Amino acid sequence: MDKYSCFAELAIHEVRGKDYDLDIRRRPESQVAVLAPHGGEIEPETSSIAERISLAGFSLYCFEGLKSKGNRALHITSHNFDEPECLALVAKHEWVVAIHGCAGAGEMIFMGGLDKPLITDFANALSAVGIPTKTAGHSFAGEHRRNICNRGARDAGVQFELSLPFRRSNEVPLFIEVVQRVL
Repeated sequence: MDKYSCFAELAIHEVRGKDYDLDIRRRPESQVAVLAPHGGEIEPETSSIAERISLAGFSLYCFEGLKSKGNRALHITSHNFDEPECLALVAKHEWVVAIHGCAGAGEMIFMGGLDKPLITDFANALSAVGIPTKTAGHSFAGEHRRNICNRGARDAGVQFELSLPFRRSNEVPLFIEVVQRVL
């Protein structure tokens, strides 16, 4: 259960630059936006992974928790995530990919979102290099129309849910390379 139901509610109680911050890099020539809506210390390593993917020339948006503890309170579930600068950024991009973190004991990747062809392309490309993914039968479907990954120009996107062991694994550079190549 989230503490805040939307960004406006969070902004009343939390201070930008102290409790959270935004890292936004607009690349108007790009049709791709890469997001980490729960970055910083909310879902550790997600901002770093999103940023590294964006180095291929994609726009970047990271909402980053900065607190010394209690960053989970900054989590706004993806279908309620409505930070205005993020909404404005994704609306101008055809392809939206969100990087999230999830709980799990092993190195796991779950994919969701409404862009089923892109999910299939990612799954096939990752499988080809020995990185397994799960695209169905999990609780990270990301199919809500208001999910931030689905609010781009095409009303469909992809969310990756990466377990903490995966986010801290040696597989991350290969994962980033494959995601960049598919995009």
